[in-house]
Amino acid sequence: GFDYLNILNSVSAANRKKFVMMFLDYLVEHKFEWNPDIFKRPEYDYIKYFYKGLKDTWDNSLFREFTHADDILLGSLMEAYYYHEEEPSSPHQYYQDNMERILKDIYKDEHLGKAWTFNHALQGIYRKYSNGERITRSYMESEEKDQQFLTEMTTLGQGNYSHFMGAIGLPASRLDSLYHDELDDPWKIEVLYENIRRLVEESLNTGENRLLGKYASQNEKKLYQAMCMKYGHWTGGLSKVGVDLKAFTKQLNSYNSLRSGFHSFFHGLLKRYEFTELENPKRVKKDGQFTCGKALKDCTPELYFWDKIIETRLGFHKNEPQDHIERLKGHTGMIILIAPDGEKEVISGETVLIRIPFGQFIKESRSLLGVQLRHSEMERLSNKLKRKSFWE
Repeated sequence: GFDYLNILNSVSAANRKKFVMMFLDYLVEHKFEWNPDIFKRPEYDYIKYFYKGLKDTWDNSLFREFTHADDILLGSLMEAYYYHEEEPSSPHQYYQDNMERILKDIYKDEHLGKAWTFNHALQGIYRKYSNGERITRSYMESEEKDQQFLTEMTTLGQGNYSHFMGAIGLPASRLDSLYHDELDDPWKIEVLYENIRRLVEESLNTGENRLLGKYASQNEKKLYQAMCMKYGHWTGGLSKVGVDLKAFTKQLNSYNSLRSGFHSFFHGLLKRYEFTELENPKRVKKDGQFTCGKALKDCTPELYFWDKIIETRLGFHKNEPQDHIERLKGHTGMIILIAPDGEKEVISGETVLIRIPFGQFIKESRSLLGVQLRHSEMERLSNKLKRKSFWE
């Protein structure tokens, strides 16, 4: 006799494939150059027809079980690629191998990458400055280790390294004057220079702008008085050591805004996925519970769970202080540092340290967080981090 269920499944699968192949025909016709917004206001009825078909037959998708229920477009696009590439492996293996590549065909905007690049440029140049490295073109060209960074920053400056330096708040002409004319001066400007470098580093590490005159007059009184006596006023002294306070403040505020935006986004994400926020870390004892910014004995983790600590970062730099991370290690077996972009890195030890881009975190969210996050969270974060970058 006939197996009615098998016949029904075959018909459903064929119906699903029909709409996927219509989608694939559209992609091929447009040489895979397309925008997901076509489905918001379809230009042609057949687009509206096959998009409705993709939604109506989603339960029969080859990739339905590997993605979130709301990821219809991502799953359908992956299915179209799968047929176009002649079913090179099992659907599950294909998902594992190709999810990031195909995801980028949907979320083409560059806000996540820009946040990463912003961190790379800002931390790269400010930390070189705070370490006392010479950062004008003539010096960096002579150092092999700096040539790649110089090339990258020149590109961000639209082909002009001096333009990049001015935008970041460290005008090259002032630095040249500092390096060539004043560092060997008997008036010991290098002492002032070392202290301003220290305040730049402290500003990066704390998020507080310690180059402001108000802060210096209250907390760095001797330094403040020396700068004012020698150069007439505080900002005049900053200018002499190569710092444009207005531009520095603007970029540091942007940096802190991005960091705060990423944190608030992830905190809100936990609430959207029904995690319970508690006030006392000692009461966090099971999955789905966490504290935010609550102090432990010797440190304050950003997000504390019973089996891990999660913190958000814009990116990573080799000269970032590690004392906070070392203190966190005394309170958990796993620390996860999430950035908008970059590469995943796992550092083994008594406490496992995972540095991971947000897209990869979504892919592994069921094992790392205990719930499967929607891939559309990428777009949410992208919108949250959207800023006009200084090099644009």
